[in-house]
Amino acid sequence: MKNYKSYISALAVLTLASCDPMHDVYEELDKDKLPVNNAIEYTLTEADYKAIKAEALKVSSTKNDTILANSIESRISFNERFTSTEFVPFILAKKFPQLGESSKAMVSSNTTENASKNVSIVLNGKTVLFKAADVENVTGEQFLHPSNPINKSISQLMQFKAVDAIKDSLVQISVPFSEQIPSVGNIYKPYLVEDFSKDLKWDVFVEKGVNIWSYQSKYGEIKASTFRIEEECVNAFISNEFVLDNEIDSKFSFDINLTNYNHETSPLKVLLTTSYTGDYATTEWIDITTGLLIPQVETNRYISTTRVDLAAYKGNSLRFAFVYTGDSKQTSNVFIDNLRIETVETGIQNDVKTLNLFVNYNGIEWTVADHALVLNIDDYYALGQSRPNFGDYSTALNLVSNYISHKFAGCGDNDIVLVKYVVYDQALKSNVTIVNEFKMLNGLFTYMQEQTEQFAFKDGKWAFSPSVEFTLSKDDYGLIVEWVKANKTAYMDPKYDNSEYYFGASAHYGNFNHIVANLTDADKRGDNEFKDKNIDEVMLARMKKCFAEVLLPAKYANEEIIPGIDKYFIPSYIIYDPANTTYSMKFKLVGKGQFEYVEGPIKK
Repeated sequence: MKNYKSYISALAVLTLASCDPMHDVYEELDKDKLPVNNAIEYTLTEADYKAIKAEALKVSSTKNDTILANSIESRISFNERFTSTEFVPFILAKKFPQLGESSKAMVSSNTTENASKNVSIVLNGKTVLFKAADVENVTGEQFLHPSNPINKSISQLMQFKAVDAIKDSLVQISVPFSEQIPSVGNIYKPYLVEDFSKDLKWDVFVEKGVNIWSYQSKYGEIKASTFRIEEECVNAFISNEFVLDNEIDSKFSFDINLTNYNHETSPLKVLLTTSYTGDYATTEWIDITTGLLIPQVETNRYISTTRVDLAAYKGNSLRFAFVYTGDSKQTSNVFIDNLRIETVETGIQNDVKTLNLFVNYNGIEWTVADHALVLNIDDYYALGQSRPNFGDYSTALNLVSNYISHKFAGCGDNDIVLVKYVVYDQALKSNVTIVNEFKMLNGLFTYMQEQTEQFAFKDGKWAFSPSVEFTLSKDDYGLIVEWVKANKTAYMDPKYDNSEYYFGASAHYGNFNHIVANLTDADKRGDNEFKDKNIDEVMLARMKKCFAEVLLPAKYANEEIIPGIDKYFIPSYIIYDPANTTYSMKFKLVGKGQFEYVEGPIKK
């Protein structure tokens, strides 16, 4: 949808004859007429971001370029590689071909390009990996836990790995961790595993219907479903051979994920055989489904089955058959991964996970970073994902924003949280690691930063024009009055608290009152500068101070220098003396929220 306003500023080439003059302006802009000089306001649409993505892809030379170019459309945002200053001129030329020399456009867009240096450091930095032996060397135990928390040991661990202790540095670590205090029990260690990471050569037996088992190579899993199949299907997917040792006790289990669940009874049976004939129908099978306690509800994430004891099958060659039954009404999705035959030992039993987190060095010690987060497997599951990634960029941004808004609810406005997470990029067919900074605004962490920038049509083309021209509003005059009230009280108008005579600002009239008598009377109550100095020189110095030290820092406190580009602010204002006359002055941004006088006043 178009979202812009247009104001005629020169060249009377448009005949405004209708009841709606703006309608005529739009109509003229769409016709093949002579160029017009206009000032417009425009907000980029989703279609614009799509068009910009196509242009960005043309100049992409690396895989990372391609990722960032595609993200312009998917995230509806510019980024650190492809910026608004580079691509907005393309949109303006395309959208407004009739705008000519000296035209200006205030364009609103989304950007993520102002991220701190931490984003690139984290994205390009290596993760410090701690194995169980590393943790044991430092703490005497193979994993961290509530009685041996991370902050207690992190400095020693980082010293053990000889990580450079650079003040305020942010480093990702990966460490074995358990939420439980160590206890003695059974320890299960992988013995034989099928994780479906390579090409699958399993047998399929179709008892009824058609084949509904498939190998999902991009996710490393197998799947069965009768979605969009109009007949009853009974299929068996038969595993490769697992040869058990004569002396080792072992147990069998696997991971399962059930989605879009609508079966009345479980769609899956699991069978075992020690004498596979090469034909499912002629093989003698043992049903071990009950022992696995397969869930009969939707899980929407992978969970592990219980373990089935294989002690009775020592020294045998085993195969497993996964039998799915479904029809046009019972179409549940069954995903299976990580078939495990594990050995059993007695020892310290804990649910030990690999925990990823950020730590930083404060100049004295390493601590867990307060406002930085790596999403772990449990975080993805808590956000409703079935795998440790997000399926697309927009879903990721929305879910992460809500997640950290609750997790960091104590943060205040403008606080920033850095988050590292993984998105599966459909175009690239691979996972992409993303590092974003989210800013708290009105109680919600937001990823997008809205920006409004000025562009100008000069020498036959559109270009970024960072100069900000504005006319003082009554609120602006009010800001000046408040400053005088706090800092030069003697200059306040004795009758009205919305006027002062140091600069002469009046929030009531929206001007500067420079009637000499009023200024002189106030100066006698104040600093008495007029006694030995020329009043015009004093007032010129005060007006420079008014903008450079009072109004501009108040209005544009967060403005920062753009490397290689000079940014100017040009306020227009009215002086009553004794008639209203409009002037402007020009100031240069020289630091964050800092301004320097350049020229003026210029009578307009």
